Amino acid sequence: MQQRDNPSSSGSPAGQLATSITGFIVTQAVYASAKLGIADLVNDGPVPIEELAKSTNTDSDSLYRLLRMLSGSGIFVEHADSEFGNSEVSSLLRSDLGTFRDFAITFGEGFYTAFGDMLRSVETGSPSFNMVHGTDYDSHYAQNPESGRHYHAFMAGGKRALAARLAAEEWQDGELVVDVGGGNGTLLIELLQRRPELRGLVTDLDHVVRDAEERIALAELGDRLTAVGGDFFGGVPSGGHSYLLSRILHGWSDRDAAVILHNVRRAIPEEGRLIIVNDVVAPPNEPGQKMMDLLALVLGGRERTESQWCTLLSANGFELTDVRPGSLHSLIDARPV
Repeated sequence: MQQRDNPSSSGSPAGQLATSITGFIVTQAVYASAKLGIADLVNDGPVPIEELAKSTNTDSDSLYRLLRMLSGSGIFVEHADSEFGNSEVSSLLRSDLGTFRDFAITFGEGFYTAFGDMLRSVETGSPSFNMVHGTDYDSHYAQNPESGRHYHAFMAGGKRALAARLAAEEWQDGELVVDVGGGNGTLLIELLQRRPELRGLVTDLDHVVRDAEERIALAELGDRLTAVGGDFFGGVPSGGHSYLLSRILHGWSDRDAAVILHNVRRAIPEEGRLIIVNDVVAPPNEPGQKMMDLLALVLGGRERTESQWCTLLSANGFELTDVRPGSLHSLIDARPV
């Protein structure tokens, strides 16, 4: 209990290691504040801790200690008389902004508990998420709608920027773009709004597609965008020219990813193209995507190097033609062979 709150301030190797060891405290503190909706409650200005505790049905002293710690890290601001307000950082946790609140809740609940048993993944090669929750992550979020809502909203985050990047690609007039495992349809909605000459089809599990159908109707794109329920392990709709796999394959082992790619290969025409939106693991001793690969490990998937992408694609009827890094993810182009 003698450890200082910020042991890394000295910049020493010991401080760096200590910060890494205690990082879970910040993860759970941010999660708790996000789950309680604190950023929303203080959005209009500083609020006394007693009022915040009453609004969140929490113990005022415990809540004070939580927010004091976060304020000391630049997340929230502690004012006089035990009042708290948003900082520039905590403002990102507001529910009207989405993404980061869903990010914090998704990582703080299902993912966090899976990481708590990561040693078993390392020992066995099996996903600790399944061991902890009794099922795989897709089934877990289907069975737990509230957690699933945050998970799918988190997964939809960044789709606007990705859609803008895809909109800059060359497309044929009237081309049908199929988003395999496209979630709630956000990516294709954003893309079709930018490229009115395109048509789209989003396919995902039935319970996910229902949300996509509602979003498509709200966007008034029903004449150009269709949502189809289905499991990409069972098959992929045919009829498209370009097929998207956006942040899908990293969630699966090479064996499972091969099944998905095989089904896409059966559906895609010979002149079609496959665009994979994913990450590419950096060379040795560089950080790129290796932390996310551990997340993939506990969920049952993996991030891949460029060489591994090439091998996976060539074994399943595709030739890798280009890898284009981006600020969020890489675009990996492939053509059927």
